[in-house]
Order: sequence, then structure tokens, then C-alpha cells
Amino acid sequence: MNAKKPPRKSKYLLGKAARFISQHFLLKPILKTKVTPNHITALSVICCIILATFYSFASNIFNIFALVFFILFIVLDHLDGDLARYLGRETVAGELFDSIAGKIAFILTYLGICLGQAKLYNSGFIWLLGFIIMAGFFGFQSLMFKRQLLELKNNLQANKLNPNQMQPERTSILRTIIREITDVYMGLCYLIIIGSLVDRLYYTLILSAVYIWLYYLYESLKTIVAFSRIPRE
Repeated sequence: MNAKKPPRKSKYLLGKAARFISQHFLLKPILKTKVTPNHITALSVICCIILATFYSFASNIFNIFALVFFILFIVLDHLDGDLARYLGRETVAGELFDSIAGKIAFILTYLGICLGQAKLYNSGFIWLLGFIIMAGFFGFQSLMFKRQLLELKNNLQANKLNPNQMQPERTSILRTIIREITDVYMGLCYLIIIGSLVDRLYYTLILSAVYIWLYYLYESLKTIVAFSRIPRE
């Protein structure tokens, strides 16, 4: 077994909390078993199937149960990476599996919410919101993938790849809050958590649709501006 690597850190508050639970309460007991990182990732998907089922019941108490499994998913999503890092088993296939699991979790969570809210409100409008959220999310994913490829190509051509570019960020309460609400994944997570706690998942769907498209448009404009400055060969 490879020597363990230093524990990975998260820059988001929700991620920090999940990683704290993972590294201080779950990692050591799991190391005594034959559980692999992929097992943890598969378990996180099962959690999402369960939480989607709870959300589909459209009940306040079941929404709380769903929220518990949603938090558990976030913890497991950090635990699989921590376990792989500790065991020296970080692989491209494992990262791909983890990424796919995250997309499945996103789809299942909003599918469950839509199923539940369609029982309480106009089902056509609810499913329209669900479609808008999915379209915005996967449009954003496609944009970011294309942008990363372009950035990599540009950096390689200009020979600008520099490990020292990753400098520690200055932190403050204001910076932390802005960083939390301007990350699309964190923003959607907080909308789901708050909506579940106050039993207002209908508004979670509306706000998620608005948020994801505003974020998509913002990143699109930023990408266009950034790459319009690069001369075409």
C-alpha cells in the first residue's frame, strides 16, 4: 500500500464540515474493513435513491428524512476521496465514477423534489421547472468542460502551466459568504437544505431554476470575454 497523502481540504463551509466528519469519525473505522472508495461512492448513490423517494412523498416529515440522507450523501462524497487518498488508490477511473455519481445524485434529488411537488401544485409547471433546472445544469457543465479544454490548450501553447499559480486565498467572513453563494454546487445545496428545513421546496425549484440560469449566463459571458482576448492562430 502506498504511503498515505496529506488530508485534502475544502474551501467551502459545507465541504469543511463534511470533511471533518469524514476524517475524524468515519475514516479510521472504515480502514479496519475491506470497504473500498468505490463502495463508498456506490453507497452515496443509494442514499440519493432513498432521499429522492422520501422527497416524492411530499410530506414535511419525509422532507426532513430526505434532508438527513442528503447530508449523508455530502459526507460520503467526501469520504470516498479521503479513503482513496489515504490508501493511495486515487485513479482516473475512480474520479470519473465519483463525478458520474455526483451528476446522478443531482438528477435524483431534483427528480424526487419534482415528483413530490407535482402532487401539491400544478404538475405541468413543476416539471417545466425541473426541465429548466436540468437544461441549465448540463448546459453549464458542457460550458465548463469546453472552457477547461480551451484553457489547457492555451496554457500548453503558451507554456504557462505553473504549479505556483495555486496560491492560498485570503479569507474573511464576506469573502467566505460570497464564495459560498457564487459556487453553483454550493448554491444549489443550500437551496435544497433550506427548502427542506422550512418545507418550501416549491420555492427551492423556482429559485434553483433562476439561479442556475443566471450562473450559466454569467459564466458564458465571462468565457466569451476571456477567450476573445486570445489571438486565433
